[in-house]
Amino acid sequence: MKNFKKIVLLLSVSVVFCLTATSCLPLLATVGSIIFNFSDKLSENRIIVYGNENNLAVTFQSGKMLATWDRNAAYSYLLTVDKNGEKKEIESDTGSVDLTDCGYSYSDTLSLDLSKTKNQTTTHYSYEYAPLSDEQYSAYATKVSAGFDEIDRYIATRAEWFDFFSYLIVFRDGAEETKDEDGSTAYLLETDCYFAYDYTAFDAYAGLGAEECIENEVYSAIDAYEDSASYAYSYSLDQDKKTVKLYLKFYYENRPTLETDTYKNYENASRSFSERAHYRLDKKNTRSFPIDTVTKTIPVESSDQLYFALKKGYRPLPTEGSPAEAIYGKMRSILSYINTDNSSTYDKLHYIYDYIVDTVIYDYSFTQNTMNEKDSTNSLFCYKCLYLEGVFGYQEDGSFNNNRRVAICDGLSKAYMCMATIEGIPCLKVSGKVNGEGHAWNKAMLNGSWYMVDTTWGNELSRNGSTEYISHDYLLVKDDSKHEENPYMSYPSAPVSYKDTVSKFTHGTFA
Repeated sequence: MKNFKKIVLLLSVSVVFCLTATSCLPLLATVGSIIFNFSDKLSENRIIVYGNENNLAVTFQSGKMLATWDRNAAYSYLLTVDKNGEKKEIESDTGSVDLTDCGYSYSDTLSLDLSKTKNQTTTHYSYEYAPLSDEQYSAYATKVSAGFDEIDRYIATRAEWFDFFSYLIVFRDGAEETKDEDGSTAYLLETDCYFAYDYTAFDAYAGLGAEECIENEVYSAIDAYEDSASYAYSYSLDQDKKTVKLYLKFYYENRPTLETDTYKNYENASRSFSERAHYRLDKKNTRSFPIDTVTKTIPVESSDQLYFALKKGYRPLPTEGSPAEAIYGKMRSILSYINTDNSSTYDKLHYIYDYIVDTVIYDYSFTQNTMNEKDSTNSLFCYKCLYLEGVFGYQEDGSFNNNRRVAICDGLSKAYMCMATIEGIPCLKVSGKVNGEGHAWNKAMLNGSWYMVDTTWGNELSRNGSTEYISHDYLLVKDDSKHEENPYMSYPSAPVSYKDTVSKFTHGTFA
C-alpha cells in the first residue's frame, strides 16, 4: 500500500460585528483560524500554478467526442480538424464542436486548430489528439458511476482534473470499508485516471520531470477543492506518464451527526428590529419549480451529493429515506412559502437570503473548537454546521429542529446556491479568503449580470455578543477587495451592485 499523506481542508471565517445594537458599522473580527493543509506541509519544492483555463482540448461526454474551449461571446470561432492530411473547417458560436457527428473517432490521430476572431484580430490555438485503444476508451472515457455526463477518468483539461477530484471526495466512488492497523474504520477509494492534457507544459514547471509535475497537479487539485473535507491520499504515475493511480482514504462517514452548543447561547433578533427580514411564511403556494424541467438526473444520498448535483446542473433523485430526500423536500417546502411562481428573480434571491440569514445562527462554538483543536481532525467533519444539515436543523430521525439551525459559511453558501438553483436562477458557491481566513460566499445572476451574495456577513452580532441581526449590506453587491476568490477557479466578475443599476431601489418591508 502506498504511503498516505493527510489533508485537511476546512473553511473558517471572519464575521461582521455590530458596534451597538442599532449601529450597522461593520467591524471585522476573526472568530476562527483557517486550517488549510495543517496536517500536511506538502512538498517544500512545490510550485504553484493557478487557473483552470481551456484554450482547446478534446474530451468525451456520454460517449460523444468533443472539441471544447472556453467561449467568449465577443469572438467568432473556426475549428480546423486535420486527419491524415484531410482538413475540415467547422464554424461555431458555442464552446464546443461534436467531433463524433463530424465523423471522427477516439481511435483517430487528429490535429486541431482553433482561430478566434474579434475586430479583425485572430488568435490561434492548436491541439494534438493522440488516439485511444478500445481498452483505454472503455476504461477512461465512459462517465463515472454516479452518471455525470461530463465527468469521467479521461482528464482532458485541468478543469476536468479539479472536477474529477472533487467528485471523488463527494461521492467516494468505489470506496470500500476497511480497518487501519489501530482498528479504526476507514473508507478506501482506489481509481485510475488518464491525463490527456500536457500537465508538464506550464512555464513554471520548466525543467521538472513528469513525476514532479504530476505531484504539483495533485496539490493543485487539493487546493482547488471548494468545500470542506479531510482525507489521506496517495498516488503513483505509470511509466506511460499519463496514467495515474489515485488513492483516497476517509476516516468519517459522509453523514454529519455532531452539533455544538451554539444554539443554547445565541439567538436571532426578533422580527421587530429596524432592518427586517422581508420574507413571509403565512401561506404555502402551489409551485412549479424550474429544477423539475431539467432532464439530466443524478441519484443522491448525502446532502453534499445533493449540493454537488445541483451545482453541476442536474436534477437530484434522492434515495428514499436519505438525508438528501429530507433536505431537498425541506428546501422545496420553504421556497413554496417564501416565493411564488410569479415572484421576480430579485424577490426570489432577496427572500432566500433573508430566510437563511434570519433563521440560521452562525456556529461560534465550532470555530472555537477548531481553533483550540479540542476535537480530532476527523470528528470536525462530522459537524452539521459544514453542511445543509446544520442550515435546516436536520436530525438523525429525519425530522427538523428549527431551534438547532446552526451553520458556518460553508453550509450557508451551499444552502443559498441550492435554493436559488431549484428556482432556476444561475448561482455559484465561491470559495476563497477574507483577511487571510478561509471563507465561502455566493454569486447569483440577475438580469444577465452577476452579483455577490454573502449570507454569513448578512448577520451582525450585537455588542452583547449573543444576538444576531440581519443586514442587507451583502445582498447582490459588487466584488470587493475583502473577498479574495480561489485563484485556481474562474468565477464571473460582479463589477457593480444591483442597487446602482436601478433608478429607485429598496429592499422593501412588510407591514
